[in-house]
Order: sequence, then structure tokens, then C-alpha cells
Amino acid sequence: MRLRKMVLRGVFALALACSLTELGLQIGARFAGTRGAAGRPEATVRILCLGDSHTYGIQVERDQAYPAQLQRLLDEDAPRVHAVVNLGVPGMSTTQLRNRLGDWLSRYDPDLIVVWAGVNNAWNRAEWDSDSGAWRARLDGMLMRSRLYRLVRVAWRDWELERHRPGDVETDEAEVRIDEVENPFGPRETHVMVHDGITERIEHRRESRDPDAEMVAEGQARAERDLELIVLEARSSGVPVVLVTYPVELRWFAVANGAVRAVAQRRGLPLVEAGEALARIPRSEWQWKWGLHPDARMYGEIAADVQLRVQEVLEAELKR
Repeated sequence: MRLRKMVLRGVFALALACSLTELGLQIGARFAGTRGAAGRPEATVRILCLGDSHTYGIQVERDQAYPAQLQRLLDEDAPRVHAVVNLGVPGMSTTQLRNRLGDWLSRYDPDLIVVWAGVNNAWNRAEWDSDSGAWRARLDGMLMRSRLYRLVRVAWRDWELERHRPGDVETDEAEVRIDEVENPFGPRETHVMVHDGITERIEHRRESRDPDAEMVAEGQARAERDLELIVLEARSSGVPVVLVTYPVELRWFAVANGAVRAVAQRRGLPLVEAGEALARIPRSEWQWKWGLHPDARMYGEIAADVQLRVQEVLEAELKR
């Protein structure tokens, strides 16, 4: 009987301590003066751009990638209000994004996320064995509303990454920097991702240089499922989502776009059709980079459409 009382008192004390800590963190968050990404501490609205090389901005300067151009467009309307964080990694699949979403939601506490991904599912099978269902995404999203949970999750993730830190890499940048690429066209493609004071080794797994129809179809099904879970987890944590399609309708791009549109329609999500953005540029002036990546001007038109959707969503959230 005495032992039972001691256990109950211990549980009560722990619950009370957690509740008071959570209350303190919530109050502190309300009165905190800054919450922008590194380099933009004055910002009050944070936007995460998640995706692959089209988000990262491969083959263009960093300030020409669409997230950087989105930042400039938002600054023109409301200076020092928004912080846009580019978390694009070349070769990233929707599964790899889904697996990291909870960590990014905890670390950055965003007001909105923009997702542009899916084409790499045709060849990149990395992390496909780490599967999770809708119940886990919903539960994780709900727990993300707790600042104590976020704090513990970030601390645990940082500890894990520090244990496996890939070498002596400087980590003072807010956006992703690819410091190392191993075997870019081999069965294993490894990037070292540097962002917000941490480093992470991300490995892609190439199943084939030229995926067959079955692999592509499997990749589309995986893309739809992953995007559904991303949306579910983000919405459960109170974060709206904007989806973006690729600007071409060829082979794997068309398949990925089909998955993105299907999820956007089912979930009633705002969708940016990148192909429509490029239609404002005469076709004779399109300048494609390797792998059908847009050039700086084309990214600018896509960023303009993303800005419209972002502002619509943020205004709608303010009215709720």
C-alpha cells in the first residue's frame, strides 16, 4: 500500500512538472520576440520549402533557387516578416521527406510548408523499409503541438546526428548546403546536409538507371501514400501545406505530377502548377538545365505563383 502511494505521488509529481514546463514554454513562445531562421531573426512567419533538386536549385546560384526568389517576393510586400528556409536535397524521395518531417516540424516550428517532390521515387528506394501508417502520422502531428515534446525530440535528434556526424563540417548556415557527394550515378548516392547548426548524411539508393514501368508505377503509389502522410502529420500539428507540380509532363515527371494532383484534389490542398507559371515565358526563351531543371528566370515565375498560394493560405489562417 505504501509503495503504491509512493508510485502515485511520483507519477503525479512528474505529470505536474511536465505540465508546468509545457505551460512555461507556451507562455515563453507567445512573448518571444523572434522566431525566424538563422540570418533572419526578426521574422515572425516561417515557411519551409521541402523537396529535391528542384527545390534545392541545382545548377543555379543559391539566390536564384525558387525559395530564395520567394523570399525576395515576400519581402517586397512585407519586409522582415517572413523567413523562407530551403530544405531541398537533390535526389530526395517522398519517403525520405516523410521520415524527416516530424524532426523539421519540431526544429523549425513552421507556419506553412511547401512540398515539391515525387520524381525521384522512380529510382530512389532508400528508406522504403521504414514504413509508418496514418495513425502514427496523426499522433505525431498532434504531439507536435506540445512545445515540450518538440524540445525533447529536437534534443534527441541532435544527439543522434552528433553521434554520426560525417567529419568536421562547419554548421553555421540556415539553409541546406551539400558539402559532399559520393557516387552521384552509382547504386549509392550520399549527400551531407548542413542546416541550422546540424549535419546529416543522407543516402539515396538507386535501383536502376532506367526504371521499368512497374518500378515507376510503384514509385507513384509510394508518392501518393507519402504525400498523404505528410499532409496528415502537418495538418495534425496545425501547419498548412502547399503542393507544387513539376513543369514538364514527360515520363517520370508526368507520373509524379499525377500523384501530386491526386493528393491535392483529395485533400483540398492549394496547388501550384509549375507548367502554368512557365507559360508566361515564350517557349523560345525557355532555358532548361541538365535533367530538365529550370533556369533562374523560370524559377522566378514558379516562385511568383508559390507566393500567391502562400499568401492566400496565410491570410486564411489569420481569419480562422
